[in-house]
Parts: sequence; C-alpha cells; structure tokens
Amino acid sequence: MTNHIIKAPKLWKRRAALGVCRALARGQTIDNAIADVGVEGFDMRSFRWACRKWSEVGEAYEIARADYLHTEADRLISLADGADGSDHTTLAVTKLQIDTRKWVIERLLPEYQPKQTNEVKGSLSLVVETGVPRKAAPTVEVIAAPDIKELL
Repeated sequence: MTNHIIKAPKLWKRRAALGVCRALARGQTIDNAIADVGVEGFDMRSFRWACRKWSEVGEAYEIARADYLHTEADRLISLADGADGSDHTTLAVTKLQIDTRKWVIERLLPEYQPKQTNEVKGSLSLVVETGVPRKAAPTVEVIAAPDIKELL
C-alpha cells in the first residue's frame, strides 16, 4: 500500500489488519500482505492479536482466507497446464507445488475434502463374552435297549 513506515497506535493496527485481509482476498500471501501494510511493529503476532481483539477483523480474515484458498484452487489448473514435461526437475517441482496446494486446500476448505466411502466385504464372526457362567447341560444316561426279537 505505502512505501513509508508509520508508527502504529492501536487504531492503525486495526486498519492495518483490515488492509491485510483485503490483500489476502486479492490472492496475496499473508507474509507479503503484512509487509506491504507499512506499519512499524505490525507483524504476524500483531495481526493475530487484531483478529482476536476486533471481531470484524476476525470475520474479514476468515472470508479473506477462504477467498485466497479458492484463488489457489483455481491456480492449480494453470500451474498444471504450465508444466511442459521437458525437464524432470521442473516437472518434479511443479508436482510438489500442486500437491502442496491440494493438501492445504483439502484440509482448510470443506467443499474440497476428499470423499470417503467405507465398504465392508466378507463375513464377520462375533463372540460375546458376558462373564456369566453357563448352566451345565443335564447328563443323559445311556440305557441298553432290549432286543426287539425277545419282545416278540
């Protein structure tokens, strides 16, 4: 925003934090946005403090962060299209950039989280132990049957 450094009273820190949120929404990284604000002593710690102190700054940050992540998701396509595959090192770097952005986006934006399905195939045997002793089965006496011929 400005090239000169301004001494930061609390009101300036609030304005600076909102400026960082606007820069984030435009697709700038948070480190660059904080550096571009041009307020002396305003760093990541001050920005986090401002997000907790003023609710409108915290809300603006959440919206700006979502906008930034959506922008990064859109950049994935151009990043993938820009890889020509002529050099293995360049291709590896591009793949790492894409994978890193995908990883961050999947964890921070719920609509980009991978869909999971759970399928269970096969059989399942279940043994339940209650700790209650079983009653003993009644004993059966084996009695020799008389021969049928003797009865006739």
